[in-house]
Order: sequence, then structure tokens, then C-alpha cells
Amino acid sequence: NHTVTVQPRQDVQRKSQAGSQYAARQLLEKRMQAGTVWQRGDKENYYTVQLMVLGSKSAEKNLVQMLSEDRYRQEAGNFYILKKKTAPANLFVFYGEYPSIATARLAQNSLPQFLRSHKPYAISIRGAVAKVDR
Repeated sequence: NHTVTVQPRQDVQRKSQAGSQYAARQLLEKRMQAGTVWQRGDKENYYTVQLMVLGSKSAEKNLVQMLSEDRYRQEAGNFYILKKKTAPANLFVFYGEYPSIATARLAQNSLPQFLRSHKPYAISIRGAVAKVDR
């Protein structure tokens, strides 16, 4: 005779939320590391799409919250996140690397609707890095 203990639903939800927050934080770190390649100048002849700038004390927390949503997590492999050293820090989120401004604009126009709602626009990676470094 075995006894099975069932956790209350709220505990399960809390644990899965904590797990997805942890995964989202790791994803944020990984995508910020991807952005450092740009800051070294390795991709300065490429183009990207600026998705959003988060500027508040809770910018990082807000971004982690977004990355814990399935729809953002599915696109996150294309995110390049740069942090501007201001107080509070601004987080710039870019999407993809493209060989020309034309291909960046094509990508911009074919983004999923929830990303297009952020009013993205094509920009050179050199210009993106300059925005963050100034």
C-alpha cells in the first residue's frame, strides 16, 4: 500500500514560475554575452533590428519576465542585449545579424506581431554599439 503525496496546485505553480524565472535569467546572461561580440567590433559591417530599450530600475527584472514567456523565449536565440552604463542601466534589445540594411528591413517586416508592436527598426551594428557606448 503506497501513499502518494500531492502538492497543492499553488506550490507547483510557484516552483515552475521560479524555474522559468531562473531559466529566463540564464537566457538573459547568454544573450548579453552575445552582445559583447558586437562591442569588440567583430560584426561592425552587419545590420540588426532594434526591438526595444528598457530604461528603469526594473529593466532587467522586466526583461527576465518577458523571457519567461514562451513567445519571447522562442525568439530569444536571435536577441542581442547590450547594457548602457547609465543610472539606472538601459537595456537595448536587438534582433538578429544581417549582411545588409535591406535584409535587416526584410527581417523587421517579418517579425512576429508581438515583436512588431515594439516598433522595431533596422540599424547598423556599428550604430547600435555607438548608442550604447556614448
